[in-house]
Amino acid sequence: MARELIQQNYAPVRELFERQDVQDQLKATLPRHLDMDRLVRVTLTVIRNNEMLLRCSKPSLLSCLIGSAMLGLSPEPYLGQVYFVPFWSTKLNGYEAQLIPGYRGYITLARRSGQVANIAAQAVYANDHFQVRYGLNPVLDHVPGDGDRGGFKGAWTVFHYRNDMPPSFDFMTVQEIDRIKERTKSRNKAGEIVGPWITDYEEMAKKTVIRRHIKIAPLEIEDKLAMAAEAENLALSGESQSGLFLPESTLEAPGVDNSAQIIEAAFGDRINDPVFMEYVMLIGDHYGLTNKEVLLKGAGQKDFLPKFEEWRARKEKEAQKPEPKPEQRPQEPEPHALDPTDSPPGDTGEGSKGLSVEDDNESPADQAGSGQGEEIGGIPDGEHGPGGDRQTSGESQGQVPDDFNRENVIKALMEFKKTHPREYLSVVKAGNPSRASNEMLSSWIDQILVKIEKF
Repeated sequence: MARELIQQNYAPVRELFERQDVQDQLKATLPRHLDMDRLVRVTLTVIRNNEMLLRCSKPSLLSCLIGSAMLGLSPEPYLGQVYFVPFWSTKLNGYEAQLIPGYRGYITLARRSGQVANIAAQAVYANDHFQVRYGLNPVLDHVPGDGDRGGFKGAWTVFHYRNDMPPSFDFMTVQEIDRIKERTKSRNKAGEIVGPWITDYEEMAKKTVIRRHIKIAPLEIEDKLAMAAEAENLALSGESQSGLFLPESTLEAPGVDNSAQIIEAAFGDRINDPVFMEYVMLIGDHYGLTNKEVLLKGAGQKDFLPKFEEWRARKEKEAQKPEPKPEQRPQEPEPHALDPTDSPPGDTGEGSKGLSVEDDNESPADQAGSGQGEEIGGIPDGEHGPGGDRQTSGESQGQVPDDFNRENVIKALMEFKKTHPREYLSVVKAGNPSRASNEMLSSWIDQILVKIEKF
């Protein structure tokens, strides 16, 4: 699976990063101490080695790259300056990568502000000697224990300032840190926390206490330090960072197409389900949309999948209903076999239900559109979809041939459903061949053959 993701998603990301307008943007924002080629190479390596990042949208990955350049921080894992973390986006119905500054990144940016001489941060464990006191005579005394230091207890930070200002410090307990951890939006689709809170808990704990102390430290917040804090605030609130790091022109430039990721994230293995794709094709035929357009629009609608499940349940329920028993008649030719103007026995009463898109067995477009207005699957007031007024699937179309064999005709329809699904669905719609009249089956065969011959 990882190899398939690399082959499918990695190459487009690399091509995006190598685009000339992206290179120009990097050159305009990159500080002197960072080499552009190395930054791009390191970023691609980080993405390639993380299966969840390979699932993220390309604009969000580009935002992480540009954000690293603007902040002057490297995503190299061993530096711990900045992390790229996958977040599940309910708006996108897929994963987005977010830039999260590490505690070393905050320290680096604070030192660049010119007002901080040094920042220290350490984790405290149960077997350490540790004393903290606030007030008029503040005390912070920490001696790490030898050997087994015990369980995690908390983290502290000390800010040493220039211009002879006295240092300031802060300490957070494990309970305070875990409350911050539980607020993270860095979760997978199942809601489980992923990313540095799992892989680098101690580093995140130290970063958390530094970030809190920045808010109360006597600093004139330098632009990039403020930008880093804003980037993390956006990530923690589940908002996209693209507006912070990416110019609008870059977002609109050709090549930033993440439609495949949106569809995969929204529907997963359903796109390989023939029943689901039948539903998609029916809606597409109704509105004149391609399958891709239906899926992209459906990915943004919360009720798309629930309405599909309702439609599937109705379809399965209809399929389980026993065929209506033929009416017992005297040993004489049936009227409709002699006179096409007579109604066939199967077109009246209970046996005719499910043949009309306006009866109980509605098309997916009608079902999905109940109360939806302009959304796909919905039919705006006064309209009946492409083709004007809808025709019911049960309308009489002509005379049944003398050599008509119902079982063979149904088998032929099922074969058309496999080999020519679009023509089959455009004719049969939501009809059920096993419950249709002989005349209706004959009509469907004729219409499908006409459509196949046209193409």
